Amino acid sequence: MAAVARFSADERRARLAPRHRLAPSARVYDDVAAIARSVVALHAPDPMTVVLDLGANRPALFDAYGNAAPTIWVDGRAVGAWAQRPDGEVVTRLLEDVGAEREDAIAVEAARTQVMLGSIVMTPRFNSALSRDLGR
Repeated sequence: MAAVARFSADERRARLAPRHRLAPSARVYDDVAAIARSVVALHAPDPMTVVLDLGANRPALFDAYGNAAPTIWVDGRAVGAWAQRPDGEVVTRLLEDVGAEREDAIAVEAARTQVMLGSIVMTPRFNSALSRDLGR
């Protein structure tokens, strides 16, 4: 069994703040809407996800009990899912067209996430059918 990595709240904030453009060094705009549009994030399940507007993608991104699977967010919208295969490969599937530039950014983020995880393989407690299919 793979070792379980534990991160303190400070370590999580240090990792997430630059990725979500919250760290002063990562801010590229002063306008909140521009910041949101610049973020391409691979999002892990979070209680906040249930109150966000996922539009037509909601059924693909939630399990039967209403728990969100790992999602991909672009321009403030949940546009797809991601998963990690047993060999550690991070894979993605988009549910809508986000354009070539955003697809490239998602691929970069998936590769960065895979490097960050290293030999750690995560198994989400809550998984949609889409995420389960991706993780095989």
